[in-house]
Amino acid sequence: MKTPSGRLRARVIRVDDLSADLINQMWQLFAKSYDDVTRDQFDQDLAAKDAVFVAHDTGDDSFQGFSTFEIYEHYHESRKVAVLFSGDTMLRPAYWGQTAIQLAFARTAVLWLVRHPFTPLYWFLTSMGYRTYLVMARNFCRRYWPRHDAPTPAGIKSLIASLARRRYGFAWDDQKSVIRFARSQGTLASHVAPITPELRALPEIDFLVKANPDYQQGVELACVARITLPDLLRTALKMARKRLFRGRRLKCVSADAPLGGPVRELKS
Repeated sequence: MKTPSGRLRARVIRVDDLSADLINQMWQLFAKSYDDVTRDQFDQDLAAKDAVFVAHDTGDDSFQGFSTFEIYEHYHESRKVAVLFSGDTMLRPAYWGQTAIQLAFARTAVLWLVRHPFTPLYWFLTSMGYRTYLVMARNFCRRYWPRHDAPTPAGIKSLIASLARRRYGFAWDDQKSVIRFARSQGTLASHVAPITPELRALPEIDFLVKANPDYQQGVELACVARITLPDLLRTALKMARKRLFRGRRLKCVSADAPLGGPVRELKS
């Protein structure tokens, strides 16, 4: 019997190629992380995506998380741009902080930019919690909006509104730049990444809460980041160093401890 390593690998699987068993595992993880969601809602949202970054433990190949996405063209102010839209992103708490999904995201974006060098690519994210927003902030530090240290340029603000209206229609609140559904589409469960006073001390998270004070009611903040090859290269190098450091740290676990340390499950 294989033992978990505590480390992740991620690969891209097109939605049409997902097995029924894997979709069930994705749903079970999603349902533990959100309140007020249904299987039908989950299935419909998944079917609308292109593909999924799927994360497994490198030791026992157990499923540990996923992130859905799609890439599409969008016309804004007579200019064509490409959009990499991030959907649901779920990871078991024992693997929080690992970068396998982010590296898979970076590889996907690099391949797209190489094939379409003259079309600007934007990452479009709607954020209810803080974790994915913080990934955007830390890896696209001068090319993401909205953010705490600079106003959103008029052109970017207009792009965000255009993207949000196309996807969410009347749920888009143009005054507050958030998506507010008439009927709940799900709220983060209370045990999933709660925002503590210590986290509020981070300027990015403090800004996020101020920009979207109703996040606990399922309201989402619309965000974009311009994706460029130099930014992706820096991000990939930073993540590779982090993975290397984590690998060395895991090798130093005491001999009488389980390989890879304890693997916790999400709380029920």
